[in-house]
Amino acid sequence: MKTVLPFLAAGILIASGGLAYVTLGQISNAAPENLLAGNDKPGFRAEWIAQGGDLNASGYVPGKLGDQRFGDAAWTFSVTGMRAPSDFVVSGGKAYFFAPTKNRNGVELNGIVAVDVATGKTDWAWNDRAGYCLIGINKGYLYAIVGEEQTRQLISVALKDGKAKWRKDLQSVGKDSFLTSKGVLWYDGNFHLSSFEKGDAAWDAMPMLIPDIAFAVTGEDICLVGSAPGKGVQMALINGKSGKDISSFTLPDGPRGGSSAGIWCSGGKFIYGSRGDELVCADPKKGALTVRKTGIFPSRPAYTANTVYAFDGGLLRSFKPDTLDQIAEFDATSVKAPPEGRKVTPMFGQPVVTDDSIFAGTENSTLVLSRDKLTVLQEISSGTLPVVAGNALFTWKPVDANLQLENGPTLVASKWTLSCHLMRAETK
Repeated sequence: MKTVLPFLAAGILIASGGLAYVTLGQISNAAPENLLAGNDKPGFRAEWIAQGGDLNASGYVPGKLGDQRFGDAAWTFSVTGMRAPSDFVVSGGKAYFFAPTKNRNGVELNGIVAVDVATGKTDWAWNDRAGYCLIGINKGYLYAIVGEEQTRQLISVALKDGKAKWRKDLQSVGKDSFLTSKGVLWYDGNFHLSSFEKGDAAWDAMPMLIPDIAFAVTGEDICLVGSAPGKGVQMALINGKSGKDISSFTLPDGPRGGSSAGIWCSGGKFIYGSRGDELVCADPKKGALTVRKTGIFPSRPAYTANTVYAFDGGLLRSFKPDTLDQIAEFDATSVKAPPEGRKVTPMFGQPVVTDDSIFAGTENSTLVLSRDKLTVLQEISSGTLPVVAGNALFTWKPVDANLQLENGPTLVASKWTLSCHLMRAETK
């Protein structure tokens, strides 16, 4: 089935974010007990299945830290690349990402590895082709795009043993590939939804825009945001089951003129976005921005049932989800000195929010804060850009980083260190 959404034809935008190259490091102090959260023990949802943690990129991870804290790094990896990888997922006590491995012919390439969270040992490696985009996890299988340009493949790999269930040849594909509740969404000038079972096309759609991001919202529906010549930046909602368009509208210009697609997360019937110097709330079904909060430079927002969180330079701010009125703020400079020559201590990426805590990455550390009072519970110096799953915290530490503050704080580094910390009882 082909559906044409009301956009004008354009080209293709490849999203930024390079692959990471990983070398196995030393393993020490691993503690396998209490790895996955249960009803009778503290911890968080044991899965981080896609970028932003879930299908909606919400940054929210159910579970509680309680009186637990995180110990020293149980294991580390040395990582080489321009950015810390977004291609990183966790499920069933294993972390999955791209790493250098040797294939059957002895050629080293950037394959998929499965690493035991408790021990740091590699469980298996899939290295028939170099990795390009790790999309996410669904019901025991990992979905990724691999191969060189013009010879890409979409693959389904079993989590238990790394064996490929199926492969689908792709002539060309953009970096924007996403997991939805119905299948794998990928883009090659048109949008395609491939089924989880066989990789065959569930539907094909031609939205006629340059996509910047896509994600699942309100169940099976999918929201697309992108540029259309002569129409500026548009937002469209399509039915994830059929590919048929539901609604679309043009986003208004930002406070400084012009418009950007922004970065978004889903929250119930609304989606929340950072568009340069404003935080916005959109209702894609009604085709309107319902609230615009100007005068701030927010990160990708995080959403829970009753609160929206975003970094704003050196501030962590919380907002009411319906009005975006500010609830509270935390200034990282109050507990951590800013980099030399700076007035603020910037925070990076997206807040990771749990039921009782918030994880915020500064330039070279992660702050763990209480969600109710925004007070610092722990500072972890191993790195920034935190991910939490089960009873593990993962951080990335840049080496010789270039701190860029235009259009929001960004870290660019040629080398990174991935660290895994496991929860432990707090020492009183």
